[in-house]
Amino acid sequence: MDVPDNLIGRRKSRIEASESVSAAKAACKALSDELSATKSDPARAERSANEAALSVVIEEAGRISPRLDAAKREAWQLAYQLRGLSELWLPTGLDQAPRPIRLAQRGIGLQDAELIVQIGTEVEGGYLVLVKDYQEVERQVKEFLARCRLVVGKRLIVADGQIVTAYHASRKHHRRLLRNAHESDLCE
Repeated sequence: MDVPDNLIGRRKSRIEASESVSAAKAACKALSDELSATKSDPARAERSANEAALSVVIEEAGRISPRLDAAKREAWQLAYQLRGLSELWLPTGLDQAPRPIRLAQRGIGLQDAELIVQIGTEVEGGYLVLVKDYQEVERQVKEFLARCRLVVGKRLIVADGQIVTAYHASRKHHRRLLRNAHESDLCE
C-alpha cells in the first residue's frame, strides 16, 4: 500500500516539530536549573564568606585578648595605686612621725603635686609656684610650640639609630609614608 507523499511530508514535519519541542523543553529545563543554581550560589558564597570571616575574627580575638586582659589588669592596678597615692603617708610635723597628707581633700591631685615640684620655687619646707614660675614655663612652652611648627612637613631618615639625612617631604610623600606606616601597623 502506497502512502501519499503529502502524508509522509506531514508526518516528517510533525516529527521535526516534536523534536524541536523536546529540544526547547530540555533547553528550558537546563536554563531553569542554571537559574536555581545561580540563585543559591550567592547565598552559599555569603555563608562561606561569613564562616571564613568568623574564623579570622576568632583568631584575631585570640591574639588580642591576652593583651587586653593584661591592659585591663594594669589599669585596675594603676587605679588602686592612684587611690592609695591620694592619701600619702609622709613624715610631717615636729616629731617627723608619718601621718596622712590628703591631697585630694585639698583639691590637689598627685600630678599637680609633681608639677609643683617641677616648676615651683623651693622655699623653706617645700615648694611654692609663683607667677614668675608660671610665666617662665609659659614662655618655654610657646618657644617649644614655635619650634614644633617649624618642623612640620620635615622628614628625618634614621638607620641603625643614626641620622642619615633630612628633607622637606611633599604632600605626595606624606600620603605614601602614612599609608605604608598604616599598612605595616595593620600587618603587625
